[in-house]
Amino acid sequence: MKADCMIVATAGTHALEFYSSDKGCRTLASLIPGLTVHDLPVIPGNLFDLKATTVAAPTVSAPPSLQSQTAAAPTASLPAPSPP
Repeated sequence: MKADCMIVATAGTHALEFYSSDKGCRTLASLIPGLTVHDLPVIPGNLFDLKATTVAAPTVSAPPSLQSQTAAAPTASLPAPSPP
């Protein structure tokens, strides 16, 4: 209980949100004004959950005015290192 009090007191002075799987710790944290208390999120049993893998990343391309400049941009090369 002493450790829970120290954790909650620290969170109360430095955080706006508090997450814990311990119901007693969440109850204690809910007594602090301004501290939003949450249970820990549930981790899915399957790492490769179909819902999580169907989200596509957005594609980003250069605007048309810069595409020709990007393709023709020179590349810098570093000199070969000299032997010690």
